[in-house]
Amino acid sequence: MDSVWIVYENKDAPDNQYIYAYFRIADQSGVGISVYNDKNGNTRQTGAKASFAHHIILDYYSKQYLSFGISYNINNFKIDANALDPVDFDPAIT
Repeated sequence: MDSVWIVYENKDAPDNQYIYAYFRIADQSGVGISVYNDKNGNTRQTGAKASFAHHIILDYYSKQYLSFGISYNINNFKIDANALDPVDFDPAIT
């Protein structure tokens, strides 16, 4: 029996990249960073995020912790209006 392979390339298919790293600092803190790129049709979104977390041990033996964190996110969202294909007349809308 012959193998049949079908290859379909779609230039409008989603294209995503994401990278992240998280590190522990000492025994009770941690930092993280992530960078992403998302292209989907006529839209594109890129951004980065940095985070910090701290954990206070209330009771080590019963595993009780008080934790808090803070993060900063920057995001850029674009729409390629030149690539849009608007319909001049839609009979459903009168």
